[in-house]
Amino acid sequence: MSRWFTCMFFGTLAAFGMNVTVVHGTPGPADLKASDSGLLKRAVAVDLGFVGPEKASQSEAERLYLQFINENAESPLVPYIYYRLAHMYSGKVDSSWEAKFGHKKDRVKAREYFLKAVEAHPPMLSSLLVRSRVSATALAPTKEKIVEEYIEFYKWLSEMKKEEIAERLWLRETTKRAITRRPSRIEESVNAFWELRLAMQDVAKGNMLAVAKGAEKPIELLDRISDAFPDDELGDEARALKNDLLRRNPLMATDPAGGLGRVASAWAVGLGVPCAVVAFFVYRSRRRGALAACHGRAK
Repeated sequence: MSRWFTCMFFGTLAAFGMNVTVVHGTPGPADLKASDSGLLKRAVAVDLGFVGPEKASQSEAERLYLQFINENAESPLVPYIYYRLAHMYSGKVDSSWEAKFGHKKDRVKAREYFLKAVEAHPPMLSSLLVRSRVSATALAPTKEKIVEEYIEFYKWLSEMKKEEIAERLWLRETTKRAITRRPSRIEESVNAFWELRLAMQDVAKGNMLAVAKGAEKPIELLDRISDAFPDDELGDEARALKNDLLRRNPLMATDPAGGLGRVASAWAVGLGVPCAVVAFFVYRSRRRGALAACHGRAK
């Protein structure tokens, strides 16, 4: 994975804290560990997210997880298993582990599994769905594709209405029973998800603008963003950034790159700064308590 994509992806993951508890009860690590499936028990035993690198096997865990999916296509665990597979190839994998243990990152495979997690997710809302979509976007193959998918992601988040979330949250049966005993939990879940939605909008906006600015032809991408959001502050910021670039380099009015896009791109790759910094500080600006409650543990 290039340094630029590493910055982009892990800056995004840092923005929503991977190791916290889900309030609204989507499938997670505990469900895998508690499963009676022999396939899942064996997969968990070699999953890099559950055991150390010396005991883990990416290929064996992948084989067992996929076998479970093939034999249990309707299981509610399927979206989360795809998410685990994606994270297994994009998460905490030390560069020295490939030579020692055979573990390696694979951006293409990770994105494929994040997209499968989205596809397998029921037509409802969950932090798992949000995490999968934003992670797949961060791993898109080109900056143009990243911007395109961030635009769709931002629109999707913007169209959500808080009053409709309670009916659209994906809840496991045990969580539904808990809500029956304590109805206030549904309000907690809605508030936590809404905080997640707000934070992810800010992350998407910051990353989208940073990627566009560092692209080969930043003016074209900034125009695409401003055209997509003519009445949103994101559109205003894209136009302001475009005007600033044109002020600094008037040649960009006739040459969309104007030399500056290549310089900005090289700067982003060389330093590995913009995306991670944007995502991290946006996340810290949000109220951690409510947001943290909405995220699932994802190693």
